[in-house]
Amino acid sequence: MQGDDDPEHHPPEFVAPPQVQDQAAGLDAAPADAPQHPCPICGRPFDRNQEMTRHLCTFLPHSIYCAFPQCSYRCNRHDALASHWEKKHGHANGGRAPQQQQHYQIYDSNQLVTRVINGHMTMDDAIAGALSMVEMRAQQLGKEGAWAGDLWGRCRMRPHVFEQ
Repeated sequence: MQGDDDPEHHPPEFVAPPQVQDQAAGLDAAPADAPQHPCPICGRPFDRNQEMTRHLCTFLPHSIYCAFPQCSYRCNRHDALASHWEKKHGHANGGRAPQQQQHYQIYDSNQLVTRVINGHMTMDDAIAGALSMVEMRAQQLGKEGAWAGDLWGRCRMRPHVFEQ
């Protein structure tokens, strides 16, 4: 066929009909009346308050700990603790994560976040309170050595610093 070997010959570009283009453009856009919950710290918008609350917890030290002796692992979500336990300590407890995971809480991060959202506490005060509770809980649990030098529970991450 003529033109197949011609480098200047290109097949026509497919262009969707306007109706299909309009539908595709709207896929990523949230409805105009969708509730937005902006983070009071960084301004990132969230569609649901629960998502914003979970996001705010990332500005605080980890609030859940692994009860395995001398394990320094900490996280902010119970599903992360269950995954850690099964991967790192699966040989104990028949390979299953421990039951009653709410008992492995260092402090109540949701309570602090709620106080920040409601304007009853600054994020700096929430961080200071959380770090104080981490130190106290480390002593109670005998994990001072395991958590030494990393009260945040995330030695590879730099903690957030806020100016109010």
